[in-house]
Amino acid sequence: MIDSALGFAPSEIGPKYSHIPAVPIPRLRTLLLKWAIMVGVAPVVSGVYIAVGHLLEMPLNRPWELFLYGAFAIVAVGITALSILAALGSAGLLVNRVLFIVLGLPSSGGTIPIEATPKAVAWLANFEPMHQVFLGTRAILFFDGPDDAGLSRAVWMTMLGLVVGLVLGGAVTRLLRPQRTGPTVRPSSVD
Repeated sequence: MIDSALGFAPSEIGPKYSHIPAVPIPRLRTLLLKWAIMVGVAPVVSGVYIAVGHLLEMPLNRPWELFLYGAFAIVAVGITALSILAALGSAGLLVNRVLFIVLGLPSSGGTIPIEATPKAVAWLANFEPMHQVFLGTRAILFFDGPDDAGLSRAVWMTMLGLVVGLVLGGAVTRLLRPQRTGPTVRPSSVD
């Protein structure tokens, strides 16, 4: 939606299609805007998760701790995913899907214990974000959040993922300059 609003991509809603002229804004500023929106949306989404848990009468002994870690994890994964999109363009959608979903779900340990998965999947669990989120959430929900239950590792690995996303996004948007391929269409002037 941000790319559409800035004229970098067309906007399609049902049969309606529009493409406004591109706004002359640097890639880094565009990425910073997307990151800021992600930081703003993360507490809302984390709050919705807590509210759903409350409505379903899920025992939440530490709702604020769960809320904060959830928002932090959403920011870290979101910023990294947006940085991958900035680096790879549309191909970043496929990379994000594979990295965060296809490889993340089996290596999370949430449904199948890591010990019962193939060695390659268990290896992925060392750094896959979904496993770190599982460890942090499990530590908060079931063990009241002590560091030795996995919360410390989850926070540090989530922080590492956030730093990787910030560095990747910053470096890519500063180093790569967009290059047009194909003919440039210029608007015609009507007198």
